[in-house]
Amino acid sequence: MNPDELIRLCRDCAGAVYGTRPPTGRYAESVARLLAGTAAAESLLRYRRQIGFSDTNIRGAWGLGQTEQHAVADSVKYLRRRVDVNVSAIRFAPNAAAALLLDPLPLMQLIKADDRVACLFARLHYLRVAESVPDDLRGQAGYWKRYYNTRLGKGTVEGYMDKFRLVDPAL
Repeated sequence: MNPDELIRLCRDCAGAVYGTRPPTGRYAESVARLLAGTAAAESLLRYRRQIGFSDTNIRGAWGLGQTEQHAVADSVKYLRRRVDVNVSAIRFAPNAAAALLLDPLPLMQLIKADDRVACLFARLHYLRVAESVPDDLRGQAGYWKRYYNTRLGKGTVEGYMDKFRLVDPAL
């Protein structure tokens, strides 16, 4: 996916997928940058399947956000509890309606095949975090490390910031 398409997709997702209140324009832009940075850091905007895993093995990471099955399962549970988020999620990515019905492997394959659904599941992952998304790149990199890549992941704040240049070469 090229960076311009990714930014458009992330902006659409950030503005469309929310709970009871739509985000302000400024907050939606911070979320969009976080989603784009996540895709850059996790997949270099290229890989839709973790290297070394087949498409018939549930393990490993899927989609531009390299989302793992346990995180997707938590997001599906979240969608079942939050009707408001479910409505906005399905409005953004109609194919995601299948998420509530699919077994894990077909759902992960859908995340790999459909960039809108992949972006949605990265957004849902972050929506479950109580802390607000920071405005600045370094803050977003730290947020990604804490809540997405985690202390067990190989990613670093500096690596996220370097890879963000795939999205915004001016940085």
